[in-house]
Amino acid sequence: MKIGISTFTHGDNYGQRLQNLAVQETLKLSGADVLTFRQKDSRSAKYKLKSLASLIPKGLAVAHIQRHRSFEDFNSRNISFSREVISDSNPPRDIKSYDFFVAGSDQVWSPYSPDANSTMFLTFSPREKRIAFSPSLAAPTIPEEKRELFHGYFDGFDRLSVREQKSAELINSLYGLKAEVLIDPTLMFDGSWWERYEKEPHCGLPNDYVLTYFLGSAAYEERVAEICDSLSCKRVDLLGDARYYALGPSEFLYAVRHAKLVATDSYHGSIFSILFGKPLIYCPRESTGPDISSRFDTLASELGVSFVERSILSVCNSELLESDYSKAYDRLAAQRKIVVEFLDRCGLSIPSEAARG
Repeated sequence: MKIGISTFTHGDNYGQRLQNLAVQETLKLSGADVLTFRQKDSRSAKYKLKSLASLIPKGLAVAHIQRHRSFEDFNSRNISFSREVISDSNPPRDIKSYDFFVAGSDQVWSPYSPDANSTMFLTFSPREKRIAFSPSLAAPTIPEEKRELFHGYFDGFDRLSVREQKSAELINSLYGLKAEVLIDPTLMFDGSWWERYEKEPHCGLPNDYVLTYFLGSAAYEERVAEICDSLSCKRVDLLGDARYYALGPSEFLYAVRHAKLVATDSYHGSIFSILFGKPLIYCPRESTGPDISSRFDTLASELGVSFVERSILSVCNSELLESDYSKAYDRLAAQRKIVVEFLDRCGLSIPSEAARG
């Protein structure tokens, strides 16, 4: 059996690369040969140069280049790519050789993303070969001008799934279609499984450190400094310190697992903190874009974890190092079974015990 994955493949984002790996490895449990299609990068050379230039005042430009190399190294070691680069106008050529095509995971169905093109909805494929594996809309609604287009996209799946409960409710309310809610694929495997993909950073890490990973604004700097002082820890700032900005996905996993505490506004940063049993401080993201907080609501419901109680806005110093995830791990077993049953109905047979790692 042969399966092709359509997901984001450019942009050096930890969650993006690690979910791609998780989708690949989950599907391989069926015994299939699994390939990921590289997506054509829609960003212009001018945009890339402007982005790189914006990092110069922060002292991160050289680290940005090193970071990209780290991501490419991760890809070459862990992701099996098709030789094809696909786009709206350039779909996969040898469609008949594939038994299934999988869309997801990540925010590949966001109506606000320029990269959420028709290939993310597998329109190039016969509908009987299409599988939606936890894709995210990453938006509370679909713009009026895109609703008819997205109706056709969603209606093209016999088996429809999404990552957030709000997305399932939105699809049902707008189109009367039922979408199952599945966990993010990175949750299909335990922390011990993810350890095999770790790599110790060449730059080294402090003995005791608070790991910070903020994709939004730097609104919590004063509180983070207070937390570090309270715990007598150094700070490892993944996106603000050139030493750590260059780290790839494997080094990210190592940094999370060896942290004394993780403070983040990142969805996948939170997931890996939980999988590795690390104390987590949730930092509500300040953003001018679409509200994507519903993914944390669904994650909290799936795992029984309260992000409100662990918010940087409310947690007190005496509670910083609390991290009992035993109930969350119990719930994960049931959530993984739901994924296995969904994929079985799609035509993929995966041993239920294999998805724990």
